Amino acid sequence: MSPPRVAVIGGGVAACSLAHGLRDSLASRAVSLHVFEMGRASGGRAATRGTRDDPGLRVDHGVPAFAALTPEFGALCESLVAADVLRRCDGDGSAFGVLRSSGTFEAEDAAGAPTRYRPPVGKGMNALCDGLLGGESTLANFTPGTM
Repeated sequence: MSPPRVAVIGGGVAACSLAHGLRDSLASRAVSLHVFEMGRASGGRAATRGTRDDPGLRVDHGVPAFAALTPEFGALCESLVAADVLRRCDGDGSAFGVLRSSGTFEAEDAAGAPTRYRPPVGKGMNALCDGLLGGESTLANFTPGTM
């Protein structure tokens, strides 16, 4: 009997997280996964894209950084730091807080803040998705430009 076949429409963070979560099942061929993405690469709405007019200009479509709020996600992010896919935001001059409607910025207390991550300089947030699709989970078929 052939393994269950799963099709995912969209190659954003959720789809790439699913592929990463299924990596053991993909490696053992217990499931077949195909991710269809309309864009040129993984990342979906969190991707960083170049421009046609100025190839050196990169634009974040989504967030430039994110927080790991659970121990499991924190451990995954740390493994991606070790693989040079992500960087920790601590000590890099980043400031996080709330921008009030009055125009004032209220910085958060760094001592109680969660660990935040961003892509390395020169890489976009889609590096997170590429990292999630890497390794054994490359058994997931990823097809950009297919919708």
